[in-house]
Amino acid sequence: MKIILTFLLQCATVSIVCSQSETLPYYTGFDTPTEIAGWQQFRTGFLSSYDWGIGTSLYHDYNVGGNATDTVVDWFVSPPINFNTPSLLTLKVITSGFSTPIPDNCEIWFGTDNPDPSIGNFTLIANLSYMQPQNQWLDTAVNIPFVSDSGYIAFKYKTIGAAWMTYGIDSITVSSTVGIFNQDNSSNAAVNIYPNPNSGQFTLEIDLQEETELSIKLYHFTGQLIHSEVIGNVTGNYAQQMDLSRYAKGIYYVQTVSDRRIITRKIIYQ
Repeated sequence: MKIILTFLLQCATVSIVCSQSETLPYYTGFDTPTEIAGWQQFRTGFLSSYDWGIGTSLYHDYNVGGNATDTVVDWFVSPPINFNTPSLLTLKVITSGFSTPIPDNCEIWFGTDNPDPSIGNFTLIANLSYMQPQNQWLDTAVNIPFVSDSGYIAFKYKTIGAAWMTYGIDSITVSSTVGIFNQDNSSNAAVNIYPNPNSGQFTLEIDLQEETELSIKLYHFTGQLIHSEVIGNVTGNYAQQMDLSRYAKGIYYVQTVSDRRIITRKIIYQ
């Protein structure tokens, strides 16, 4: 805990206005002035000594020594981004501490019109509160279905009293999900999945007429790439056992990429 507090006290709050919309894909790790540019903090609640800070990542500590009536509400808002298609937000999140979900929360919001949450039109899209396990960076993905020529991603930290929970955010990427799955899906293409639906384990079978460089990719239905591997030069019938059991049940896509074509198949994991 002392390490986190020392780190946060050394962080400088950033409030830089950027009027030109960023284009997709957008990335920030909060490591350089360019990656930090355009991010702004808006404090709409009790002004605690502890707010959003930037070191090698974005962090917020709890209201150390706060009174029971303190209600801290701090927003950290991105520069305007051109969300010209539905998109996927991926990031790393780390949590530590203990309190209950009511007085202490960290959320992701999507806004338009104005970066100031008191003026702009913001919608809750994800809750990062109390992610487990604590004290380690967790890969997280959030689907952004909205389309706007000037949209904002905002992280909202709220705590009441001195409830203890700290949050860290890093490696933010926003990329379009359009075009990932609209490849060659013809029923007569020589790629088979069985069993399908399945309980997480399935066989991918590919019939290659001539030698080709083969790669295989697995996607969640939101567009998040969860596995990629280069098989190498293959010819004839190729089969591989694959396993989704470590992931949540739902819809996935497997994509085979060769010299000749890209073929995508839907997988139902139930």
